[in-house]
Amino acid sequence: MRSKEWLIPLFCFVFVTPVYAQQVCNQPTPQFSSQYFEDQEDGTVVDKRAKLIWMRCALGQSWKNGICVGNPEKLNWENAKQAVQKVNQDPQYFYNDWRLPSLKEIAMIVDLRCKNPRINLSAFPDTAPSAFWTSSSKLVDGPELKAYAMDFGSGGLVLSNVNARHYVRLVKTAD
Repeated sequence: MRSKEWLIPLFCFVFVTPVYAQQVCNQPTPQFSSQYFEDQEDGTVVDKRAKLIWMRCALGQSWKNGICVGNPEKLNWENAKQAVQKVNQDPQYFYNDWRLPSLKEIAMIVDLRCKNPRINLSAFPDTAPSAFWTSSSKLVDGPELKAYAMDFGSGGLVLSNVNARHYVRLVKTAD
């Protein structure tokens, strides 16, 4: 009986701990080149083509020693918009004009040559292969408001119920 005592903690660890699959990239597909990204060494990266500054980490995480630490927060769409307002009032984020990315903006950071997640991990380390909110919304079936999210897993663009909970990555226009 004593030999089975270790099975319960092991079972809990395996099934409760979030583990992301290893990113796999298809080399023959043209790479979404990191030459377009300029590291600002402050937790942000500039997309030189689009003239945008992105937070390298999802909301809830912090940039420390070249990696994103902590757990990213999943928020519904309204709470994501409110979180942007809080970030813009906090001097630790350097700027006060962060926003949710548009559909077009977030699509520009998708790396189709990779999966789990479909994003350049050099520019955006520790990104979950999950959905991230955009600022783009649509009325569906009459008055029901839905918002778009980009799923960096296998889902791609999704039209999601605004009460669903997704991650948030903020962007701003480069000066």
